Amino acid sequence: MSGDTGFLRFLAQSDTRVAVLQLLNERGRLDRYEIEQDLDVSRRTVIRTIDALADNGYVLNETDTYELTALGALVAASYNEFASTVETAHQLEPFLAHLPDDSFDVDPRQLDDAEIMVVNEASPYALVDRTVSLWQDISQIQHMSPMVEHKSVHQLADRLEENEDLAGDAIIPKPALETMQQHPNYREGYQRIVACDRLTLHVYPDTVPYMLCITDDTVAVGVAKDGKPYAQLIADHPQLRQWANDTFDNYLNQCRPLKQLMSDTDES
Repeated sequence: MSGDTGFLRFLAQSDTRVAVLQLLNERGRLDRYEIEQDLDVSRRTVIRTIDALADNGYVLNETDTYELTALGALVAASYNEFASTVETAHQLEPFLAHLPDDSFDVDPRQLDDAEIMVVNEASPYALVDRTVSLWQDISQIQHMSPMVEHKSVHQLADRLEENEDLAGDAIIPKPALETMQQHPNYREGYQRIVACDRLTLHVYPDTVPYMLCITDDTVAVGVAKDGKPYAQLIADHPQLRQWANDTFDNYLNQCRPLKQLMSDTDES
């Protein structure tokens, strides 16, 4: 076989090759009858499969028993890792497929236990509601989003008024801020948030590529599709939290406090 991925092509041609390789990797030396019984396959299938694996240097045939070579053990481990990565990629696909690679410095394989939510027609506000649920019983929040839903504005105002321990920072892209200030559906909630000194509002001069919410014990990252919220990843893996903190600080350093902007406007 030629090429670094030749072993993948070889194994992909037969599920039984993978099954025998994994069985020998887990159990060690086995005879043909044990393989037949474990995999519930015919004698002919086992012989054909073992011959193919042996021809590629993966299996040793010694006195009617079979065991992996060092190469076979390495390939089995590599295949298992690859299969696990593909499974994780499939699980995270709704999120990763709409996120630029250079903006997410987290190994996706560390997020195999993350919660993934995808919006649907039956629950158009599912992502907003899930984000709001993260604001329950917390003391710290850092939040930014490329767009602002009027429902989330009012619910954030509610949380701030209900929970006197809640404090933090929110980054608002300038286009979203203008919507909040001018649109009647947003104005009341926006004014209530501004009136609460525990949440400092910061204005980013441009749009931001995704939603980011960091709370006491959870990180949520949301992506859009066709300009609308589409999928959200929720987890608290240390690598994800470190990336989230660093990313938020980077955007925060490029912001101006809303009160400072309002003061400058009043003076002019």
